[in-house]
Amino acid sequence: MRQSPARLTRELPALLLLGAGLLLSDSAQSAALPFDPSQYPDPNALIDPKFVAAIVKTIGLGTDHRSYEPATALGSYSVIGLDFGVDITAAKLPKEFNDAIKLAGVKNFTLQVLPIPRLHLHKSIGKWLGVGVSYIGYQNYKIYGGDAKVTFFEPEEGPTFAFRLAYSTSRIGFVQTKTWNPQLVMSRRLVFADPYLGIGYQTSTGKIQIPISYGGYAAEINAAGSARSFIAYSGIQFTLPTIGLQLTLEGDYSAAGIHTLGTKVGFSF
Repeated sequence: MRQSPARLTRELPALLLLGAGLLLSDSAQSAALPFDPSQYPDPNALIDPKFVAAIVKTIGLGTDHRSYEPATALGSYSVIGLDFGVDITAAKLPKEFNDAIKLAGVKNFTLQVLPIPRLHLHKSIGKWLGVGVSYIGYQNYKIYGGDAKVTFFEPEEGPTFAFRLAYSTSRIGFVQTKTWNPQLVMSRRLVFADPYLGIGYQTSTGKIQIPISYGGYAAEINAAGSARSFIAYSGIQFTLPTIGLQLTLEGDYSAAGIHTLGTKVGFSF
């Protein structure tokens, strides 16, 4: 379902910046409201573990760095081995996340995908090694990512194979995550296109840090979680050799239910 900018503005804070009053565990919810947080020796008792797990899973795996690059070595066809561009990725929100939002007391939540735009830069180092970085930042929303790719088999004819290791870190409101993603990629470069397939395994760790105060009482919720998932993806990169214009389309399947569709537009030199 298409979301208007105004609706995204309203719902993303509810999605990612929920205060301690909405993140109550079952025991806290049973108390009379407003409750006294000083009654809980462990501030983490104020936040439901299901919510932490769902948030870390969604943000960590959903905002993972995606290079939008085939297995073909950048240095094997680019003159100076440099490309840059802008991508937009739409990550599907998993069922656990919607359940957690309802558990937190947020009603009429309709956001189905998390849109993530990013800037990209890739550079070849020699013929077979390439590195890339991505970034998006606005106020307290920051996502950094990077990858290193080694093309270990690139014959004159037939498929090319590469190993890629991607890493990303995000800070979105009270949520911080770190994600590693080793991948195996296969592609077959043609004249104007380079279709590719890949598999990977995402490992994400994260935490939610929320300062709370009540009268003279002050503490901080610091709850940690982790998530893992196999992914499989396919894409195709189109290039106009004369001007280096590139268009990449990619989609992935996630065992965690956080499927994505995305595109990157840029130039190669």
